[in-house]
Amino acid sequence: MTAVGGTSLAMGKQGTAVADYPWGDNVTQVNAAGTGYTTQPPGTFDAGSGGGVSALFAEPGYQRPVLPAALATDGGTVRGRRVLPDIAANAGSNWLLGYTGAVTKGVYAQVDEGGGTSGSSPLIADLEADAIQAAGHPLGFANPALYLLYRTPAIRDVPAVSAQHPRW
Repeated sequence: MTAVGGTSLAMGKQGTAVADYPWGDNVTQVNAAGTGYTTQPPGTFDAGSGGGVSALFAEPGYQRPVLPAALATDGGTVRGRRVLPDIAANAGSNWLLGYTGAVTKGVYAQVDEGGGTSGSSPLIADLEADAIQAAGHPLGFANPALYLLYRTPAIRDVPAVSAQHPRW
């Protein structure tokens, strides 16, 4: 199994990624008059993607060369465990997932559909399907290959949100 997490991807004017953070959405409502918000932005945490150490599975060999021992051992409190997720993709909410359908009877339009890991997981599955099609044969278990791509241009590590919230 390949565990997929989510990121919040910020794009610059030239269409290039300028920031990529662990996914999380905060929300606040517009007030009834439409002149402001009911609570000060950024609002209440609504949903997000995280990670952690498995309670069941030992650290697989393909993770050892890449992940810090402190992460796999939960700061030295447990024996090396599998760390999740294995990879992440854009999960920012309210993006179009290609759905065009009836909004109401007789009215058709594109509809904003969620996002989150319900969006990032299919993105990764689609990339793997493209790779299978290009190779002309099944690829097999993808995780060891994903970890071999660490520190290559193919995969970018998601940075810490801040010094107070380091990734390791």
